[in-house]
Amino acid sequence: MPTSRIATLSSGEFVGITADSPDQLMPLKAVHCQVQLEKQPVHKPISQPTKLISKEIVNNTFLPIQQEAKATVGNRLDHMRTNPDLNKLILNPKVGARRKQNKL
Repeated sequence: MPTSRIATLSSGEFVGITADSPDQLMPLKAVHCQVQLEKQPVHKPISQPTKLISKEIVNNTFLPIQQEAKATVGNRLDHMRTNPDLNKLILNPKVGARRKQNKL
């Protein structure tokens, strides 16, 4: 597609080229089209939730998932730190570093 054609596109226009294969020939390989938008877009009403969920339920659901994700990432980083081939892939060694817990 020549850059001159791309440079002259107006809003809502698009161009493209596609390739065919020997067993599926396509007579039309280049397109130059314009999107025709509806003057009055169709608006669907947003349905209201049928059941209210408390913040406590959301937190009780979210927190275990968050903890599991952090543990999975931490375990993977620990594995990467102990493997010389993978250790070089860690761009920032401070990210995900295990913090020493102070014991009282």
